[in-house]
Amino acid sequence: LSPLGIVIFIYMIVSGQIKNIISKPEDAVLVLATVFTVLATFWIDPEIGAIRDWDLLSLSGFPLTLLALYKLSSININVKKGISCHFTLFLIFLIAVIPNLMEKRDLALALNRIDNKLWGDAHYQKNYKNAERCDSWGYTLKFKLGDFKRAEKYYQRRLETNEGSAIWLYDLGKRHFQAGRIDSACVYLSRAAVIDTNNADLMANLAIVLNILKKDDEAVQYARKAIALMDSSNVNVLTQIGMIFSKPGLFDEALRCFTKAYQLAPDSYKQAIYLGQFYYNQNEFDSAFVYYNRGLELSGGILLNDARFLYQLALAETELEKFEPALEHCRRASQLMPVKPEINKLCEKIERVLNQRK
Repeated sequence: LSPLGIVIFIYMIVSGQIKNIISKPEDAVLVLATVFTVLATFWIDPEIGAIRDWDLLSLSGFPLTLLALYKLSSININVKKGISCHFTLFLIFLIAVIPNLMEKRDLALALNRIDNKLWGDAHYQKNYKNAERCDSWGYTLKFKLGDFKRAEKYYQRRLETNEGSAIWLYDLGKRHFQAGRIDSACVYLSRAAVIDTNNADLMANLAIVLNILKKDDEAVQYARKAIALMDSSNVNVLTQIGMIFSKPGLFDEALRCFTKAYQLAPDSYKQAIYLGQFYYNQNEFDSAFVYYNRGLELSGGILLNDARFLYQLALAETELEKFEPALEHCRRASQLMPVKPEINKLCEKIERVLNQRK
């Protein structure tokens, strides 16, 4: 209702009643409170040297509203002044109130207006306390409103001051990773890992990014940190780390990750396949065959339309000299993906073996 106070002031000036604005002690208290809070809005903090933060304006709104309501209850409206004065007041009232009401009904409109004000506000610039207020607004945008795109620019501004939290760096790193900007993801995740050394998910994601960038030693280092920190219940992270460990000299660590992931999700056909693939790469074809078939059963027929899986299953069956099912799976894979020459070559190889046995 503070716009009503402005309307009352304008009316009293137009109607010549401004001299009566302080006619009682109560008037003096409310007027002085309004004046001083308005002045404080502009001059309370000389560090910025500019008009104060938008939210400080609400401070003067309290006495201004009380003054408006109090004067409205005692004001003497002179009808002889004509309709023009009333129309002007009504128009001012609509201009002051309608946008506010519209914003309350439209979150996107209100958010856009507030965000534009804050982005240019002096309190949110890098030269004001290292843009520390970007923390709270960025958090509100991301976690309360789910608007990461807007939050990201506040993250960036805060980080340009070499300040900011590991959470922001981690979020930016994941954002770049999802967009395929692996180098940028590595930069932000690495900075976050320096600040927060006890975040298992952060260490795991950094290990994954480093693995993509072929920085094997660093990837293994952070993967081990993640394993040491995590509660060993994150199936996806265990699987990703298992892939990082799938290198000569690290097979035992990889097997522990894949086995643990399968134990946590025994009904997941993907975990069965990951474990089967690991065993196949170690030339343990019996175990690979067992887990491949387990994955096929769990998939409910989904994998029968996956040419890559069927080809891999056919390879394992061929190594175990299970040529009939191998040929069946290989031909199915060839139908699904006829452009892959390695699949056709495997089919021809199995057919030759079967023909020789006849």
